[in-house]
Amino acid sequence: MTGKVKSATADSLVVTADNKDMTFVVSPETKVEAKGAGTATTAAGGGITFNSLVGAGDTVQVTYQEAGATMRATEVRITIKVR
Repeated sequence: MTGKVKSATADSLVVTADNKDMTFVVSPETKVEAKGAGTATTAAGGGITFNSLVGAGDTVQVTYQEAGATMRATEVRITIKVR
């Protein structure tokens, strides 16, 4: 699904698409694809929090798996980064 980030923390992501908020669980296994993400991770010594890469206003494409009522983000691709 594709939408705009409403909020991002180290362990969750809220994306608005079609005027509906969708909340995803993120973990260290969640893959983030964005221009400069590898460089930022390397500069941080190999570990960086999810919300250091993804922020409110970014347009993202989220791949996720449903586990009961929980949606777990497996991959987040930033298509438009807000500075």
